[in-house]
Amino acid sequence: MARKRIYVTGFGIVSALGVGADAHLSALHSQNSGIGEMKYLQSVHNDLPVGEVKMTNEQMCEAIGIKPDSRFTRTSLLGTLALKEALESAGIDNEADGHISLISGTTVGGMDKSEEFFAQ
Repeated sequence: MARKRIYVTGFGIVSALGVGADAHLSALHSQNSGIGEMKYLQSVHNDLPVGEVKMTNEQMCEAIGIKPDSRFTRTSLLGTLALKEALESAGIDNEADGHISLISGTTVGGMDKSEEFFAQ
């Protein structure tokens, strides 16, 4: 069996440490944990410390370049922000053709909507 090579040409990251590779590197060098008081999520468990991305859903929509829409879960917005960075760092634009593979890791999907609709 012939060995195939994989080339990582771009990556994107969004977490409680920040948005983008540079923000993460800076936070790690500064020994910031990203854990703190809940500010952007809505939960009955707001007394617990959390690792939350410090942006509203509307701010993420603006950063992505889409109209704010409540149909998008926070998780899908976070993933799209990371994808945007990955494509930019790889030098790929929306008109790119060719073979592109994506490896994605995400957080608990749809937790913000689960909290919102749990009582219903």
